[in-house]
Amino acid sequence: MKIRQWIFYLPLLALFTITNFSLTAQITTSLNKIDIDIIHHIHIGEYNKAKSKLDSLLSEHLQDHYYQSLFKSRLGLYYTIKGNHDSALFILLPLYKQQANQSNLELLGDIASYIGRAYQHLNDNKNAFIYYNNSIQLHKKNNFKNYLGASNCFLAYFLLKCNMLDLAHETVVQGMSFAKKDTNSTEFAALKMALLHIKVRENINNNQLDSALLLLTSIRDILNTNSNIQDEVIYDLNKGDIALKKTAYIEALNYYQSALSKAENYFLSDEEARATIGIANTLQYLNKHQDAIDRLSNLLNQQKQYPLFITTPLYKLLSELYAQIGNRNKSSKYLDEYLKSMTLLHNNEIGIFIIHSEILKNAYESELLTKENLLINHQLEKQKLLKFGLFIISMLFFILFLVIFFAYKSRKKNIRLLTQKKAKLEILNKHIKLKNESLSLINTKLSEANESLENFAYAAAHDLKGPLTGIFTYLQLIIRKYNQDESVPDYIKMYTDKSYTEAQRLNTLIQDLLALSTIDKNLGSPSVIHINHIIQRVIENHTDLISQNKAQISFDTLPTILAHPNMIESLFQNIIINAIKYKQPTIHPVVKIESVILEETMQFKIIDNGMGIEQEQINEIFKPFKRIAIDIDGSGLGLNTCKKIVDYYNGTISIVSTVNKGSCFIIDFPLNILNIT
Repeated sequence: MKIRQWIFYLPLLALFTITNFSLTAQITTSLNKIDIDIIHHIHIGEYNKAKSKLDSLLSEHLQDHYYQSLFKSRLGLYYTIKGNHDSALFILLPLYKQQANQSNLELLGDIASYIGRAYQHLNDNKNAFIYYNNSIQLHKKNNFKNYLGASNCFLAYFLLKCNMLDLAHETVVQGMSFAKKDTNSTEFAALKMALLHIKVRENINNNQLDSALLLLTSIRDILNTNSNIQDEVIYDLNKGDIALKKTAYIEALNYYQSALSKAENYFLSDEEARATIGIANTLQYLNKHQDAIDRLSNLLNQQKQYPLFITTPLYKLLSELYAQIGNRNKSSKYLDEYLKSMTLLHNNEIGIFIIHSEILKNAYESELLTKENLLINHQLEKQKLLKFGLFIISMLFFILFLVIFFAYKSRKKNIRLLTQKKAKLEILNKHIKLKNESLSLINTKLSEANESLENFAYAAAHDLKGPLTGIFTYLQLIIRKYNQDESVPDYIKMYTDKSYTEAQRLNTLIQDLLALSTIDKNLGSPSVIHINHIIQRVIENHTDLISQNKAQISFDTLPTILAHPNMIESLFQNIIINAIKYKQPTIHPVVKIESVILEETMQFKIIDNGMGIEQEQINEIFKPFKRIAIDIDGSGLGLNTCKKIVDYYNGTISIVSTVNKGSCFIIDFPLNILNIT
């Protein structure tokens, strides 16, 4: 009888189970759709609609703990975007701990990202960076590709705001590698946009404004197809920054005002502050200082807690504005605030780099641990195989015997081969010894040849000087006689003048050649040299050249060294005079001499704003007779002389140069050149 009753109720039980599963699936689908709508409302700025739905859902006391936690996390995101960061953390931090215990890694990754946003706006960049990275690691651990791309995108925009462009670039590239299987996805498009913004900011920071404008054109094309309010605001801010750098102040004001209007409408407080600072900075250039101060003061009076990358330039600009209108007290006050904010910002950046290094280290250690675990598992598998019966064991012993036998035979063979190789090695060592002796002899002959060549150069230059003096004398007599004689044709006068000019060039070349060949001869003992006196003597000896070119030469208190005065004076003179000769046509030459004691060297830097040197010419300029401009007087031996002097003291000389910006000569001497008393 009982069996018949069970058979009767079985269809009803099955129907109830199917109905229950169907209802559950419908509820789940409905809640997922509501969640998508809430996220959409938040992203397009319809915050009131999002808040209304969240309040309604949370008041219903959802039985499903997952959805209850999900909508609480969305409420935390809402508070973060609205600027109520303390309330956001009050909700999100306990929720993060709760979900960590329940191992719901997908939701946990989203919550970590929201906490990172909140800490970012509370000026706690270290914790922001930690939670953003936690979000990435959680999604990476469970291979959530789309979530990985989104988390990397959040972190990249955060680092972009902090102006930490290298880390931002690294984060975007990492995110793209996760999303690369679907290049049409929303996450990939967002990462691509973030990368464009980073490249634009890099170009603006490096004053490559045309490249930045080209990238902004690409961004504009994307926004025309798929607009996003945050990217629109960043686009306007970057356009404003470029216009300001190009002194197009009205255009800059229009872009900043557009960014401010959009940011205010969508509660983008950081971008709103950036736009206000941009407007105030532009007004400063338009001499509307009070208007700029009023705008910045209103921004401070809103009593919002702005991040350090906002407050730092804000305080700096206020200090400058008050200084310009003569209010020293307020200028000093905001200067102190700027210095404090700058210090905190610097400390936060250092903290982020340290945390980033620790994350990389932990990832490396985790990878090593994974490999070790795999190795251990592999060894355990091998041990299991060894537990097969007596037959397997006996076969292993037999194989072991064969291995030992062949190893013994192989060892005997290796010993024989090793003996033969030792004999060959001894013969080879004898050959090497003979080669070294031959090489030593060649070096000795080469040194003698170099000395003979220098003596020949000296003798040749010295012997040429006498006839050249005679040529000068006769040319001067011819010029004096025929310049006043109108019957002499003009072309003869022209050829005579050109001959005299070429003779002067030849005389300069001979003098430089003589100086080069005798620079390290008959020097005597080194003496104490004040480098400041050397520089001053160079200036005094070339007063006409310096005055004619309106050159400015500045130098700090330079060290006292132990060397030969003539060589050191020749070294600095050649570089300084070159800096004046090879100037830019429209800019007065500026030369600055600096020094610093490094760990192993005494370093001098001679920095100029001249025409600069092409990269392919840098390795050639220290060779004799090499010149970068044939229309400028010179023999091409000056820098070769400098290299010879630096080599004499076992030092090094190098150059860093940019065309149309200038050059920096770097001279490193060993520390033993210092006169340490």
